[in-house]
Amino acid sequence: KGGYRVLLYETKLGSQLAFMPNLNHKDPVLNKLFNNKNFRIALSLAINRDEINQLCYLGLAEPRQATVDRNCPYYTEGLERLYAEYDPQKANEILDSLGLSKRDKDGFRLRPDGKTLSITIEYPPIGEFGPWSDVIELVKKYWEAIGIKTASKSIDRSLFEVRAQSGEMDIILWAWGRGLHPLIEPMFVFPYSQVRTGAPLYGLWYSTGGKSGKKPTGDVLKAIQLWETFKITVEPEKRLSLGRELIKLSTENLWSIGTVGLAPV
Repeated sequence: KGGYRVLLYETKLGSQLAFMPNLNHKDPVLNKLFNNKNFRIALSLAINRDEINQLCYLGLAEPRQATVDRNCPYYTEGLERLYAEYDPQKANEILDSLGLSKRDKDGFRLRPDGKTLSITIEYPPIGEFGPWSDVIELVKKYWEAIGIKTASKSIDRSLFEVRAQSGEMDIILWAWGRGLHPLIEPMFVFPYSQVRTGAPLYGLWYSTGGKSGKKPTGDVLKAIQLWETFKITVEPEKRLSLGRELIKLSTENLWSIGTVGLAPV
């Protein structure tokens, strides 16, 4: 009625909210599960990204994995769709195959030690990236539907930062940013520091040159080695190839599990 025009400004957040299982968890059972790529795949397949888009972002975002935008020079075709389909049946099958088929009286899965498999999602009440609390409540519902008892808890921003960087959380979360230029400071690509990572002890190890924290192994260490080579490579095509390999490795490992991204403002 007022004759207003609404202009939607394109953004490059790879995911408005990404969930990072704590790879340095102090609980040995959760540590083993979170470090199992198949467990992370199950968590991802259980998420109904289309529903999150419609209910939380007015259908204006893109259901996708936490990774770079298509216009990023390090993009590989199909990365944004990796394990991003909604397939709770497949998620259940994966969890069963991991030895988590037994249930408690409430229908939640039992850990190998006989305790109920439960996790808590802690988050700061901020609105700069959209309706996080609504997304978290939906993800809580999706994960409980595959038998993982899930709680959500809003905590003060400063406490959130302390607990996230010290590895006290089950799931560390944040927006997956820098979708167009992820390798200027690759904090979302691999555990580059204690900040914005699901492996704060690995990040501390890297950022202190191995003086503190915990030395990573496997693909996390491979990612660090790729980054170190990338930094000193001056030949453009070789550098581009290394960057693509690093982004692909990061996305395939689901160190960050995306929801929806590229939401306009």
